[in-house]
Amino acid sequence: MGQIVRFEWLKMKRKRYIWNLLCILIVINSYHIFQISQSGKTMMEGHEKIERQVEGKITDEKISFVTAHYKKYLKMVQEGTFSKEGNQKGTYTGYIMGDYNEFEVYYNTLKDLYEYQERARKICEQAKDNAYFYAKRNNTYEMERNLKIYHSFHGRKITDYYEREDTQNYLEYDFSTLLMVIMVLISISGIWIYEKEHDMLVLMNCSEMPMTIIIIGKFLCMLLMGLLFTVVFAVDDYICHSIFSSIKALNQPLYSIEDYFFTGFRGSILQYMLYSVWLKYIAVEFIAMCIFVLSYFFRDGMKVVCIGTGLYGGMIAICLYTRWIVNPVALLSNSNYMRKLATVALSGHSYDYLLMVVCVLCLLVLGGLIWILLCRRRKSVW
Repeated sequence: MGQIVRFEWLKMKRKRYIWNLLCILIVINSYHIFQISQSGKTMMEGHEKIERQVEGKITDEKISFVTAHYKKYLKMVQEGTFSKEGNQKGTYTGYIMGDYNEFEVYYNTLKDLYEYQERARKICEQAKDNAYFYAKRNNTYEMERNLKIYHSFHGRKITDYYEREDTQNYLEYDFSTLLMVIMVLISISGIWIYEKEHDMLVLMNCSEMPMTIIIIGKFLCMLLMGLLFTVVFAVDDYICHSIFSSIKALNQPLYSIEDYFFTGFRGSILQYMLYSVWLKYIAVEFIAMCIFVLSYFFRDGMKVVCIGTGLYGGMIAICLYTRWIVNPVALLSNSNYMRKLATVALSGHSYDYLLMVVCVLCLLVLGGLIWILLCRRRKSVW
């Protein structure tokens, strides 16, 4: 088995167009991240000065600092008793209106973070009451769903403040997933084409090595290629975002980001990063398996790429408007489903939506492999 996997890997390694395309797509991805980071730099000159005094552990001194400045500038703006000239002394941004806008954002953000613990406590109380209510009415799904909400929000609190805009942009960046799919379409489409073009399947059937071993070896090679593309683009995303922007507070909980206040994920931002890469890998392998099956049954590589592209486009169209469980797009763009607790009902019970998608896709990948093995066995009989 190891020899056939090594042989298939060497075949892939010798296809220079795959690695040339990979390098080109990495450059495109890096440049795209650079463009996004440059267009997002709208911070005023004094923003970083204020940030240095506010970031870190939230204390009474920092809250008083922001509140005092915000109320001072709010009063001046409401009364209109401020100069509109630039380079004003005693300001952070150079003018009063700029300081007012900055401190207004910090005031509202710190207020939300400070009050988050109380909001989480109220959500827990409501979820507990709902679970009791649905339990009395034998509604198992809603009862389990509310219990998950209770356990997810229990004990939550946010004790630190960091600028998280760049971190959020990194977590929600999904342009590279499209490039991963392109790499899968191009590379996996040719995994059976060479043998078919040179009529080697007959010789392979007559070899001492069972055809089943050869198929499984190609399957394992496919898994390695999908893993390679997923890891390469994940590393490229992280490095480029770290260079061109500022990724901070990876040890902070994911719910410390304002748009993820109601997420069901209790882990840190770093843990979510790794979880997201794993979800994308599962989706990539499902798409790769679709191409693997098409490549086995079709002789023309271009036809495989075209059908695979149409299939992926159809999945996107369906998944955008439905909660279809066969949904690789949900795993590739998983941040959309992490903003709140996403569950699905199955046999009257509540299950995590993304994990159910993972289970279904893994079963379909194994089903595709078994299907090819059964088709091969029927052909061998004839």
